[in-house]
Amino acid sequence: MKFLLRRKRKDTEASSTAVEEHVPGQEAEDEVCQTCFNWTLRVPPPKDDGPDPVLNLEFSDIVASKATGRCRYCHVINQCLVQFEAKFKPGGNTTVSITGAPNKSFFVSWDDEKNGYTSLQVYRLIACAECAIEELGYARGMEGDVGSPEMRRKIRKWLQYCEENHPKCNQVQGTLPRRLIYIGLESEGWKLIQGVDPDTRYATLSHCWGEESSFTTSKATLQDRIKGITQNELPATFQNAVTVAQALGLEYLWIDSLCIVQDDDSDWKHETSRMGGIYERACVTIAASSSSGDHLAFLESSRGRSYYAGHDIDAWPFMSTSYIVGRPVHDVRQATSMDPLARRAWAFQERLMSKRYLSYSTALTWTCRGGFICECGLDFKADPLFNGPSYSGLELSCFEQPDKPAFVRLMDQDPPPSFDLHYLWYNEIVHPYSRRELTRHSDRLPAFSGVVKRFHEKIPHDNYLAGLWEQDITRGLLWTTKTSESGVPGGRLPEDGYRAPSWSWASVEGPMSFLSPHQKAPNPGIFRTSVIEAQCQPESMDSPYGHVSDGFLRLKGPATLATLTISPTVSLHSKEFKSSPIKENVWLDTPVQKLRLPGDCGTAIVRSHHPKQQQKVKAQVTCVVLHDSVEVVNNLSVISRRVLLVLAPSARREDAFEPLGIVRLDLPTDKTRGWYEEFKEKEYLVI
Repeated sequence: MKFLLRRKRKDTEASSTAVEEHVPGQEAEDEVCQTCFNWTLRVPPPKDDGPDPVLNLEFSDIVASKATGRCRYCHVINQCLVQFEAKFKPGGNTTVSITGAPNKSFFVSWDDEKNGYTSLQVYRLIACAECAIEELGYARGMEGDVGSPEMRRKIRKWLQYCEENHPKCNQVQGTLPRRLIYIGLESEGWKLIQGVDPDTRYATLSHCWGEESSFTTSKATLQDRIKGITQNELPATFQNAVTVAQALGLEYLWIDSLCIVQDDDSDWKHETSRMGGIYERACVTIAASSSSGDHLAFLESSRGRSYYAGHDIDAWPFMSTSYIVGRPVHDVRQATSMDPLARRAWAFQERLMSKRYLSYSTALTWTCRGGFICECGLDFKADPLFNGPSYSGLELSCFEQPDKPAFVRLMDQDPPPSFDLHYLWYNEIVHPYSRRELTRHSDRLPAFSGVVKRFHEKIPHDNYLAGLWEQDITRGLLWTTKTSESGVPGGRLPEDGYRAPSWSWASVEGPMSFLSPHQKAPNPGIFRTSVIEAQCQPESMDSPYGHVSDGFLRLKGPATLATLTISPTVSLHSKEFKSSPIKENVWLDTPVQKLRLPGDCGTAIVRSHHPKQQQKVKAQVTCVVLHDSVEVVNNLSVISRRVLLVLAPSARREDAFEPLGIVRLDLPTDKTRGWYEEFKEKEYLVI
């Protein structure tokens, strides 16, 4: 380990918190090692128009440098690893990545066998004058109490700044609700009101009901709610929402469970069909992100919040008090992935439609159409060293900052002609939404009907069909559910009866993935099957984007018969496939089973209601070619890729079919000659 620069030590006084005992009179050299000498924290790069360069270090080199007691930078990095209990596996990955620039925080990350991926923000306390690393920038620690007077002042400032500087956030759009809760600015006199003045400013609450949620409005309690609501009646989440709304100067609050008559089917359908517009019109949405149920207060400190608390980083013997703090980076892409609200399907729409969104999670964050801010002081992509996937539940692609969410951009302006709206729909809206959970499985389509309505405004000449769009419906059929490690399909049928046609992703529970190609991709391929006719019947014409009662497609495309075998692995066999049997890339929507039909009609193979069980099955199915493309694999071989829809005769209608899943065939191009010779162009009615 070479040392290039000597520095004068600032402090040699003893410290009661030092991890190493200081021996009086023992003066270690204070120098900069060769590795740290050119670190951009010390020496900024010539150009500052991009991200700070990342420096990758070996853990053993850091330890060796720290042991010399001469490089304060290696010393601080090592103490970060010690403070946060990094445990590196012998023979495993021992790389430590750091990045930073003068007068900024620096970041250090690693991946160990105990904690997995860990990333720290290291900064100087904002109130201190001296620091063991002079180049280190300031940052502000997070408040211990998210409901403190200081935090209330902070959210008022955020709202005031937004109202004064963001014209898009001040536009009045959306729908007025039938009812609001009057909360005033006091702790009494609260009541449910019917008939809302168009100029009324109100907040909405986005929350998880939880299993213990019992304080709702019903036909029997409606008049009681109108007469008055006492503070003690409200569960903790609602009380906290009132506190936040009043702190923002808002005298009205909308809560779905109180403002919709839950056992009045007509009122429920009317208000839920307008719910997206209700959130869009609100002044702000208060998100109880960290609460799994209404009985839990979100203004109290949570275990998740304490995880992001700062820890003093020992810098002895370079300074007795280092004034350096390290804390796990609060990156929204990761930090909110475990929030209970991030798993709730209705909350997806509530967040997308809200023009201002105040989230009480592991940190307090504000998202609006003009920007993003977090109490921790970092921006949306807080962790510059994070290269992992977007957080689950609500994908990052819907909330990119500072570029703004793709969906929000759509609401703000018309897309350019080259913009592939249908690709965005399936991959950036349906895909993340499908990962969410519902208490009532029949709400799969109604729960994001407000998003559909706004999206439809951008493609007014298209027809919405139970989660798909008619002008691009063939691409909309390229969906699949995730298969478990045991090979059992991950999708499951809803337990509450018919919800959508079997060709719609909404007919199945579970996360969806789409094999849909982008229109502007280098090799978008071609669709071999066309849709001759498509219809879908809404349950109510007052809710065209909600529940449906029926639907069908008439498909025309090249098809062949095949044998589906499950024993327990899934395979497809047909002499037309040129490479049979096919055992890979066969994705069934759900487990399937044989069903005996009434009378002498024989048996049918159908989707099963048993999500974790798969019977042994051998049955004839029909495979229809949906899409063809040519792909380059690993920059080497060229393959022909074909996606087929697997159909089986319907048990509900004699002349119809229902899809069981899709299969993808990857064939070397020299084996595709004559591939379609035995495929016959046919029409199929799919319900």
